Amino acid sequence: MGFWNSKQELEEQVRDLMVFIETQNKLADGTSELAHGSVVSVSPSPEPATSESRASRRDSLKGKARAVGLEARRGSQGGGG
Repeated sequence: MGFWNSKQELEEQVRDLMVFIETQNKLADGTSELAHGSVVSVSPSPEPATSESRASRRDSLKGKARAVGLEARRGSQGGGG
């Protein structure tokens, strides 16, 4: 099995090298639209919340609201001392 894995990895490396060389040749010609292009960095947008994460957050907030409500009730019931 090791031989086939090595062969596959080498084939992938050769393919990557060929793409690199072809790209370099296109850029060296100056005829490619890539030759006069510019690179712009764009910050990734945050991933949209899934319905599962929204439900989890909602349940968490409900639990906090219940805890705050219980504390408020306890405070008002035994507030006089």
